[in-house]
Amino acid sequence: MVANHTYIDTLPFDGIVVKFPDNQKCLGPGYVANYNTLYSQIGPMHNLLVKVRHNYANVLIGNSGMVDPFDDWTQTQTNFVILAQVCRDAGLDGIIYDSEEYGCPYVAVSY
Repeated sequence: MVANHTYIDTLPFDGIVVKFPDNQKCLGPGYVANYNTLYSQIGPMHNLLVKVRHNYANVLIGNSGMVDPFDDWTQTQTNFVILAQVCRDAGLDGIIYDSEEYGCPYVAVSY
């Protein structure tokens, strides 16, 4: 992204969805979010593009193991707050949240 920002600003759209290294695990129950770590991954977007200004962070939760509805969501909520703060400070418009379970086995339930 950083290396190609001049070219990206020539494209005929005003926003993109940004992947970052921890995008598939940063909201998982085993991840402890750290502002500095996430900002080092997303922060380079801050004021990088001139025309392409409506950008979003892409977050997938399915591969990291989703929190069960009956489990403790405290860490996941904290991770989401820190991620939102990083996105705000990096100048992103928001978060694209994808909760689909990619590559995780589905549990068949029969009654």
